[in-house]
Amino acid sequence: MTLFSDARDHYSHRVRMVLSEKGVTFRSHVDGSVHELSPERSIEIQGLLDADIQMQLDECIRLPADRTEIERAMELLTELSPPETEQD
Repeated sequence: MTLFSDARDHYSHRVRMVLSEKGVTFRSHVDGSVHELSPERSIEIQGLLDADIQMQLDECIRLPADRTEIERAMELLTELSPPETEQD
């Protein structure tokens, strides 16, 4: 799943998400309920949607950033990477 956001997209700036080693936790804009999405489930849903391009969960850090912040984001990306599966 990819969330695009820019200065003109005022709605996405109100979305609250927390990214951790377990995946992403976010609050529904419809009823305020909390949902958790694991890296594996994210890839599974993209497969069920027959997505041509699938993307793993990732954190987009604000640049410029210091080296420690970049390394932390890279380590989190590694943790969020789902196990490799054989391609058909």
